[in-house]
Formats: sequence, C-alpha cells, structure tokens
Amino acid sequence: ILEKHVLLLHDSRGSPCVRFNIVFENIVVVVVRLWFPFFVVVRFALALKLQ
Repeated sequence: ILEKHVLLLHDSRGSPCVRFNIVFENIVVVVVRLWFPFFVVVRFALALKLQ
C-alpha cells in the first residue's frame, strides 16, 4: 500500500519532491533494518523471561 502511494507521489510531483521521497525511503529502510533485529532480540529475551 505504501509503495503504491509513494509511486503516485513520484508520478504526480516534481523532481525535488521525488528526491525527497527517495531519501525518505532510504532512511526508512535503514531504520527498519537496524531496528528489526533489535526488536526480535528484545521479544526473544522477553519470551525467555516469561518462561
């Protein structure tokens, strides 16, 4: 859903907005890649504590 929305923004707006969207997407991807393993480790640790 988000990808389609971003593609619509890419199509309908000028190059500065497109560049901003690309930078924003890259930041989101980096944040997700950094936080997801951390989140998994935290959930795993909590599961072990609950057991």
